[in-house]
Amino acid sequence: MTELKVTKERVNQAAEQIKGNGEKPTIARVRDSLGGGSPNAIHLFLKEWKEGQSAEKTEVEPVPEHVQRSLMDEFERRASGARAKAEAEAIESSEVAYDLARLGVKVEAEAVELRELNARLLSERDNALIQASERQSQIDKLTEQCEAEQTAASDAKRETAKAGAMLDLQQSQIEKLEANLSAVQTKLDEEREKTATAVREAAVSAGKCAAETRRADDAVELGIKTGVRDLDAINELKKELAEVRKDAKDAEKLKDKAHNDALRFKTQFNEANDKNRDLATQVQSLKAALTEAQSES
Repeated sequence: MTELKVTKERVNQAAEQIKGNGEKPTIARVRDSLGGGSPNAIHLFLKEWKEGQSAEKTEVEPVPEHVQRSLMDEFERRASGARAKAEAEAIESSEVAYDLARLGVKVEAEAVELRELNARLLSERDNALIQASERQSQIDKLTEQCEAEQTAASDAKRETAKAGAMLDLQQSQIEKLEANLSAVQTKLDEEREKTATAVREAAVSAGKCAAETRRADDAVELGIKTGVRDLDAINELKKELAEVRKDAKDAEKLKDKAHNDALRFKTQFNEANDKNRDLATQVQSLKAALTEAQSES
């Protein structure tokens, strides 16, 4: 709240007004008339006004000369000592009061400066609190971002570990498939060899069958031409021919079985090979994903 400014002119006017109302001008009455103000400043200006008032002469009714002389002598006799003492005390009190008033004005000025300084400090404190709140908000936001990034990094590490485990599993499956593929390849080679052997044996049996058939036919034809009918020899030839034909038929069956087995193993080999390629593709994809995840983390 702003202090009401006190001036000499306003104090003099207020004192004259109070005196005109038949009252004694005092600091409290002057202050009430002014509506406020520093009591110390009012005291200084009111003291000057009172000193000016005491210098003015007061008119009295004329008194006979002998009475005046008697009164003055008695007054002077009784009051001379008291006057000197009172004047000394009054001068001392006035000087002390004046010094106190000056000191009060100085203190009030310092108080005004202190209030202004306090107001500035309060404003700076409020601004500092606002800045601290804003900085705390920024810190909280950065903390949340850091925690989110840490969570993302942890998730990425878990995904990387999971991808690594999957890659190891796929690699193990590939190794097993490669082993199975190698076994199937070996089996296929064995079956191909068996098929080739069966084909060769079937060809030999077929050749024997053809030779025996021709020999039997030649023997029959020779017996017809010579008139010799060796039934036992003919029957023996027929029996051998039947056995040869049976061997040839068995060889043909073995050939077909070997061919079918070769086709079956070839199909298994192709399926295993296709599965191996698919797994190899998956492994390459997993390796690429793992490399990307490691680079991001």
